[in-house]
Amino acid sequence: MPNLFSRIFRTTESATPEPSQPRPETWMPEGVTVAQRYRGLAGAVVLVYTTDSSGGGEYYAVACLGCTYIAARHKDRPGSDFLTQQRAAELANTHAGTCRALPRPLPDRPDEQTARDIIRRHLHNARRSVDDRPLLLSDLHPQRLVLQRTTSWIETELLAVADEHPDVLTAKPRGYGPGHAFTLHPFPRS
Repeated sequence: MPNLFSRIFRTTESATPEPSQPRPETWMPEGVTVAQRYRGLAGAVVLVYTTDSSGGGEYYAVACLGCTYIAARHKDRPGSDFLTQQRAAELANTHAGTCRALPRPLPDRPDEQTARDIIRRHLHNARRSVDDRPLLLSDLHPQRLVLQRTTSWIETELLAVADEHPDVLTAKPRGYGPGHAFTLHPFPRS
């Protein structure tokens, strides 16, 4: 009998993940502060998170680690209304109550060039507006779980884009507090 139990315990121990691999229940990517976690119907974790990127207050985002659900703004009030923690928690709870996604592996931290490409793709897609518009660091909340970079790293990359391509992005020191104010310019009209 002791052999039977020792085999069962050995099998169970080998099925547990290695401690070096982060688990969705405790995963805290660089540059992100996870405020709340919810579990979906099939086990996927839904995160409510924020960053230190907002100059005018804390803004939150919601992301499911099982499906493609991401929310960073009010759907019922498009424009500039970012999510408060309470509203983000409501969205996360609602999504977790209906999501049937299985947990996926956590995203690997991208290398420097891939992270730069993610930022440049975001800028390219955001240039479709008609007029110049402010680019807030909180506009990058949906990409933060994939980027896994600090706010200062992202701001440094945005400053590099502004230096290399002033027709795309311009930067100037903020009039209030540290950091820079960025302005995104639309595609040229022919």
